Amino acid sequence: MSWQALEPMLYDGVTYGLKDVEFPKFMDLPRRTGAPFELAISGRNVPTEELLRSGWRLRHSGEATITFDAWREYIRSSRGEFGVSKNYYVATNSGAFSDRSAVYLASGRPVVIQETGFSDHLPCGRGLFAVRDAEEAAAAIGEIQGDYDRHSTWARELACEYLSASKVAGRFLAEIGI
Repeated sequence: MSWQALEPMLYDGVTYGLKDVEFPKFMDLPRRTGAPFELAISGRNVPTEELLRSGWRLRHSGEATITFDAWREYIRSSRGEFGVSKNYYVATNSGAFSDRSAVYLASGRPVVIQETGFSDHLPCGRGLFAVRDAEEAAAAIGEIQGDYDRHSTWARELACEYLSASKVAGRFLAEIGI
């Protein structure tokens, strides 16, 4: 993730920020769950010491994504993804869903990600969880830890059913009349 890649945006009198605005809601997640968490992170003004004190392991995101093989290995070595969304996606309930989350699901890795309205379009609660705060995230992670193999299977099934290129591209092309 990128902590601050861009400046906040002002639109119609409202300021919309990035992940740095949303992440504090989840800062104590490692302590709540006892599970190991690693942030592959870059950007400006990363609060490194606060993240480390809160129990996060840190890796520079460039290291995890420098090559396709490095990215694939990073996902393969993960038990799942926890993701925080950009503030403007959360504040506008835009339905944004990360391609990274889709890759985790397709790899059979459960995903717990901050709600942006995507749960109106994708089923949640089995392999994929939409959460609003650290309490909901901790409960979802506990659910996954309690039955990891089934949540991994469900993650892969969800990706095949809802995110496969043939289904997504076909629907998209039909909607635009091609």
